[in-house]
Amino acid sequence: AAEEFPGAESRDTGAGVGRCVTDFIQMADRLLVVTTGDFTAVADAYGINKVVVQQGFTNPIYLVVNRARSPEEAAQVFKKMFYCTEKFLRLNIQWLGLIPEDHGVNKSIQQRSPFLIAFPDSNAARYLKQVANEVEKWFNVAVTAQ
Repeated sequence: AAEEFPGAESRDTGAGVGRCVTDFIQMADRLLVVTTGDFTAVADAYGINKVVVQQGFTNPIYLVVNRARSPEEAAQVFKKMFYCTEKFLRLNIQWLGLIPEDHGVNKSIQQRSPFLIAFPDSNAARYLKQVANEVEKWFNVAVTAQ
């Protein structure tokens, strides 16, 4: 709930880079980029990093790989992104975690129920809780992940 994190906001900006997205990011203390292993998603993730860094963003940037087929795939995506951002943008992004591909997520969508509620013991739920625990450290307050 928002009252648990005064001053904290999160936005799903979707794919692409627009002025309203970059203006919003410039106000952030941290940027959390979520991508999948798909080439176009990785290119979009790199693109947002590139644009905001060129506009002067100097705060930490974290990466989460969503719908990873394996931890190895997620690590490969991160390594590629890390290499490119370090080499071309002179920026070190930081690993935050992964959310594995999980059929329970698709089932929860069909049920119109959050997967943390519909499938709280699923693999994706366990990994999301790990990511939430890392985010929790940013605020030094408890994050409620059912």
